[in-house]
Formats: sequence, C-alpha cells, structure tokens
Amino acid sequence: MRISVLARCVQDQQRALEFYRDGLPFTRFNVDDVSGEHERLAAQGVKFTMPPTPMGEVKAAVFDDQNGHYIQLVEGA
Repeated sequence: MRISVLARCVQDQQRALEFYRDGLPFTRFNVDDVSGEHERLAAQGVKFTMPPTPMGEVKAAVFDDQNGHYIQLVEGA
C-alpha cells in the first residue's frame, strides 16, 4: 500500500483548517491490487460499503472506519 499526498496552497488558513479538520471525511490509499486488499481486509472483519468497482481507468473499494470516515482503496491511479 502507498499513501498519496496532496498539498494545497490556500489564501485563508483558518477556513482551510476548518474544512480539512471538520469537513473531509475520507482517506485514500493507492494499492497495487484492490481486489486482493478487499479479500484480505474482509477476512479480518472489515465491512465494505463499496466492493472493488471499476471506475474508468481505476478500480476502487470503500469501507467505513466505524467513526464516520470513509477509507478508499484505489488501484491504477
């Protein structure tokens, strides 16, 4: 699994802080094999809200971390 990092330049630091702290409810991980990660995590009891699904150039799966944050696994990004 690889972590993708996105940097954003902003003009209003306080507004950006509130948005990313309070309003961004998901995390994305790029993976080499989304179906394999889905099988591995599901076998450990992880409940997926979206199974591996082709989406154009990528395949993605989504699960909830049980705290209201979605974790997205993406292959081919």
